[in-house]
Amino acid sequence: MVWDTCSVDLHGGSNGFYFTNNIITGSVVLEFKQERKIEQIDLKVTGISKATWSRSSPTLPYIKIYSQKKRVLDISIADVFKELQGKTIKPGIRSYQFHFMLQADLPPTFKDSIAKIYYRIAIQSKNTCKIKKKQYFPFNVMNYLNLNHVSEFKIPMVYVLEKKFGNTADFSVTFKTYRGFASTQQIPFEVIITNVKRVKVRKICVTLIQKIEYNVNSGYYNNEKNICKTEYNEILNLAKQTCMFSMEIPQVIIPSTINQVEPMVDISYSLQVKVSFQFHLPLYSDIPVTIASTPVTHGIFYK
Repeated sequence: MVWDTCSVDLHGGSNGFYFTNNIITGSVVLEFKQERKIEQIDLKVTGISKATWSRSSPTLPYIKIYSQKKRVLDISIADVFKELQGKTIKPGIRSYQFHFMLQADLPPTFKDSIAKIYYRIAIQSKNTCKIKKKQYFPFNVMNYLNLNHVSEFKIPMVYVLEKKFGNTADFSVTFKTYRGFASTQQIPFEVIITNVKRVKVRKICVTLIQKIEYNVNSGYYNNEKNICKTEYNEILNLAKQTCMFSMEIPQVIIPSTINQVEPMVDISYSLQVKVSFQFHLPLYSDIPVTIASTPVTHGIFYK
């Protein structure tokens, strides 16, 4: 055994995450309870992305496996323990500082039943008896995305949904909201219902949907996940009505995938608007939105 205890402390971070395009600093604390001769100690920072799923096949073996694993981060920090290399270490506690850069195009930490993206710091040592020891210290990465320099994400956008009852498009919904926002932000919605025939409307539901595309060398796979939703059911039997409601975005949500080269896990978002009627099929609309890591400073919504 080269050391008795080893711990790693990363400085900074937000809600346990460390953002891409940032320099990360930290320290390693080693405890030696007796004198030892150290031959080599190395520190590496690695990131792994992998995905696996299967599909039925019309020919043998009737099940096709899609799988890939690749390294997305590989940093060796050689000079952290340079004062220990080849030395005899006396008992005591020693602390060593280090830093490394998380490049801008790294994918965020992710895990579900199909894919996993994880990051960890590895400390490996070898003494004069060729006894090796390795310890891993995982950490979470979040992709940094700031939309405040793009005007289209700061102003409200308007979408019109129409449905025919008979031969005329006499029912419409004018839906207004923002196209860009971040975790914990309260997103307002304004819905203007034009209902000439006064068809009975039960409720309006808005769901934030996470869309995931998994890409490996041999194929791709799509999946969806509902993140949060809100409903408005105080709808009157009027020819025209304006509805105001909102939805709070959860605290920790992975930002949209932007500026990543051939990501194995590609994440995007949409707002699914569903208008439910009492005696008719629902009216749907899927509105693409972008999730950022930095809160978006929105313009005036209500005028």
